[in-house]
Amino acid sequence: MLSATELEEFESYAGDILKNRDFKKLAAIPGSYAIKKFLNKSVGGTKQEHSVRTGILCCRFAKKLGVDKKLAARSGMLHDIGLARPGCRLCRNSEYYNCGWCHSKVSARIATELHEDSAVINAIRVHMFPAYPTRPPLKPLELLLWFCDRLDVIIFMLGLSNRFFAEDLKYIMGKKQNARKIPQRV
Repeated sequence: MLSATELEEFESYAGDILKNRDFKKLAAIPGSYAIKKFLNKSVGGTKQEHSVRTGILCCRFAKKLGVDKKLAARSGMLHDIGLARPGCRLCRNSEYYNCGWCHSKVSARIATELHEDSAVINAIRVHMFPAYPTRPPLKPLELLLWFCDRLDVIIFMLGLSNRFFAEDLKYIMGKKQNARKIPQRV
């Protein structure tokens, strides 16, 4: 759970992404349809919530790896945004209009359209290694995103997401009525 200061900081780094049309589409895509499909285990949540949780994790671990927190938060929030747009012929035949295999490339293209830093774009591009044929994540931001993306799925599969993220998601995604109050600056 983030402190009030950390929530404000995260929102200042990545709050604009919440308003992005493609990011909003992630709310209709199940959080881990690959796990549901291949392991026959429902894990719930949406790709939008997964992206916010991954952004939070990236922001939390950034300092430990010497990574800029803003770049970390933005890469976490944008890493799956490509699922909102079809990227290849396989996408047209898939249940959620995206096959999942090309989403890192499409996400990197969307990040480029949004004029993101090249480090964010590269981290997004390689976050699916080794599942997608790309080079391994070698730079600190790339490793951070790769790790946090997997860590969020593990936390979710263990049923610990609500314990760690419920209040943060309520605040960040605009459900402030039940979230803890953020103190106003004087």
